[in-house]
Amino acid sequence: MFDFGKDLKRFVASGVGGQTRDPRVLELLPTAMVAEQAAAEAPLASQSSHPWRAWRDIALIWVGHARRTGLTSSLEAAGRAAQQTVSAATAGNAFAFASAAAAEVALARFDLRGSLDALDEADAGVEAAARELHSRRAEAAVAAIHARVRARRALMGDDPAAVRAAAALLDTALHLDSRRGSDPDPWRLVRVVDLRMDRAELALQAGLRWQDERLLDQAGRDLRVLMEKVDGDYLPVTRARAIRACGLALSALGQMAGRTEAMEQAIELMTVGRDLFDEDHSPLDAGALLAAQAETLLRWQEAAPVVQLLKSAEDLLTRAWKLCATRSTALEVEIRLRAARVKTLLAYHDGDVAALSGQESRLRQRLARGVADPVAWAVDQLCLAQVYEALDELGCQPARSWAAAYARSEAAETLRESGLGAVV
Repeated sequence: MFDFGKDLKRFVASGVGGQTRDPRVLELLPTAMVAEQAAAEAPLASQSSHPWRAWRDIALIWVGHARRTGLTSSLEAAGRAAQQTVSAATAGNAFAFASAAAAEVALARFDLRGSLDALDEADAGVEAAARELHSRRAEAAVAAIHARVRARRALMGDDPAAVRAAAALLDTALHLDSRRGSDPDPWRLVRVVDLRMDRAELALQAGLRWQDERLLDQAGRDLRVLMEKVDGDYLPVTRARAIRACGLALSALGQMAGRTEAMEQAIELMTVGRDLFDEDHSPLDAGALLAAQAETLLRWQEAAPVVQLLKSAEDLLTRAWKLCATRSTALEVEIRLRAARVKTLLAYHDGDVAALSGQESRLRQRLARGVADPVAWAVDQLCLAQVYEALDELGCQPARSWAAAYARSEAAETLRESGLGAVV
């Protein structure tokens, strides 16, 4: 699909820490080759004329690898390189760039693991960079990571004003970067794409949560701008992420308007995204696309109940789970909740009270035994709430609506405390 040898040569042509490398090329490389490149650069970083820059390259290469694979080892390698970056940077622009890179690593850890400590670390990195004097050249990089952290904070809560404020910060960071077209920092090319993607994702997630057509339309506009600037032959992973977001926005708008053809178009669009690369090229992105297609099928089924839609969604979620299990806490939660919803809906569609009662019994037994992992406990509570609601709709007694509402409330609070508030 890609000429890996030529693509790697394009990245390393200028040597370790060089100014002319284009980090966007990394998206074209297999994850194994990306990891090999990061590992190969580490022994030479301290010998570079600008060690902090060499270590920053290594840290950000590992961040990209972690976002595609979800591997803990990649996050740890990124963290070690970020520490070296900060240690090698003395003051001024170098220290501000280094602190922003450390914040970028922490943000990736939050996105993949839902750790609030990681988000606090990202904030601390931003604050350290902002306090640094004589760091004007790093201003755009610091503004970008600050805006991206604020966007995560906004999505953890339920405040539209916080979302609007975060969107304004992302817009400001984009404007600041647009004035720096001649900026020699090679990571600016990635930074601008990340800002546009996060701007669209913020509007999308807020629109999905509040069923707000205006926000979903805004997400669509942001994604169109991004798609116009992203070449699938050059940034296949980013383009696939944008396509997934487009598909989710389209299917949500189709559900609101009662148009099943929009959901069918969303499925076809996300299939195009999946065809941009093999699943092992970016397992997490492939899994996210499969899960998004399953979510679209569930919306389609609500508008036009068909058992086959549920079974297709079940197959997609099984494949997504195999790609994402243990790699991304947020994706795992989404996949488990959707898979449980499919199982409950299949039993509900058949009017199978015995199957639903069996699901209820197993979940209650597991909760009674106690679960050490608060996230797993919250997922079980949300699954139980779905079963309660299905039993109520079938007219089973006693009524369980109050129990479902309580379970949802407790689970949502637990997920927020675990840094996964955006999932619910």
